[in-house]
Amino acid sequence: MPADAPFGVSAISTDERAHPPLMHRVRRHLTGETLDDAVTTVNPCFAGKAELKKAVDEYLAQDCPKNPNCTAGGLYGWPMNSWCVSKVTDMSYLFFKMRTLDENITSWDVSSVTNMERMFYKAIKFNGDVSQWNVSSVTNMARMFSETAFNGDLSRWNVAGVTDMSFMFYGAFVFEGGNLSRWNVSAVTTMQAMFSVAKAFNGDISAWNVSGVTDMTGMFFVTESFNVDISRWDVPNVARMTNMFLRSEAFNDDISGWNISKLTRAGAMFNLATSFNQNLCSWADKFPYGRDSTDIFQASNCTSTSDPVRDRGGPFCASDCPTSSPTTASPTRVRQQGGNDEDYNAVRSLVPSPRFQVLVLGGLCCTYIILSRIWINRQLENSHDRMHLSRRV
Repeated sequence: MPADAPFGVSAISTDERAHPPLMHRVRRHLTGETLDDAVTTVNPCFAGKAELKKAVDEYLAQDCPKNPNCTAGGLYGWPMNSWCVSKVTDMSYLFFKMRTLDENITSWDVSSVTNMERMFYKAIKFNGDVSQWNVSSVTNMARMFSETAFNGDLSRWNVAGVTDMSFMFYGAFVFEGGNLSRWNVSAVTTMQAMFSVAKAFNGDISAWNVSGVTDMTGMFFVTESFNVDISRWDVPNVARMTNMFLRSEAFNDDISGWNISKLTRAGAMFNLATSFNQNLCSWADKFPYGRDSTDIFQASNCTSTSDPVRDRGGPFCASDCPTSSPTTASPTRVRQQGGNDEDYNAVRSLVPSPRFQVLVLGGLCCTYIILSRIWINRQLENSHDRMHLSRRV
């Protein structure tokens, strides 16, 4: 209770924000304030999203940002920056499609908020300063700044608890980076289309820990400026990279060292990436060949824009991925059916591939290597067997 409070008020609850109607009556009785004065002086805390959403809708519908005498301003406080939102846990869709919104809400206490999904989605003029917000409780930021004019500094945000950043800056055309280099994104599982169509984005995210992410579909789709070194990213859990760099016109980073062991979908991953030309042959053994990974390099700057073929182990953009230098395999015992241990032949071949098959040829078992030229040096007792084996191989 303030030291100069009128005598007798201390006998009543001192939590003005928790019991605004009662305290307003006491204040008016003891000080002679009008109702409007009391409401304006003491802004009650909104109990939850429904109350806050109703206030926001009325405030903006009455053009209160330009009119301090509006009815909503008298009811909820003016300006909006003075509102008490500390009890609100859900701000999803709060300013959804409010196309004229450019309100100052710098001082809002959002420390209790867990959900900011689509908070400013399609508020196309919004570029407010939210740099000081405490977002440490937030878990969902999906589409938060999608299709806005936002280009603010978010370097101080603690996003360690966020799991969903999908479409977070989608269509934020002027967003350049927001100083996100120190963000702890280790809890994030989906970054689908996170910077998609953020045409000006080129922020330093090289040191991000993305090891928990499973979905990077369209993450940099139509990012015309992005060319940050993300070669050190650890992506062992990412299953979907479809359209990841589609029309990412400036990107040309060497990501050949990425661990794609869990990748299942890579369709159109570098399609129309008109600067990209890197050797990704190191991906050959783990790449998910098939219908979910077609058109991967189409219309890109790659030396070869053909889809990789499993049996060829390539091509992968800047290289056709030729097989390694031939080496001589160790002799393999081939035993003739019905023979003894001494009756064997040494089979020697050049080994460009680790793929093997076994053929049974007229009672003979012969190991050979597919996709390679095979020399069989076999001691046969008669020319008939030699010709028979040659025809079959």
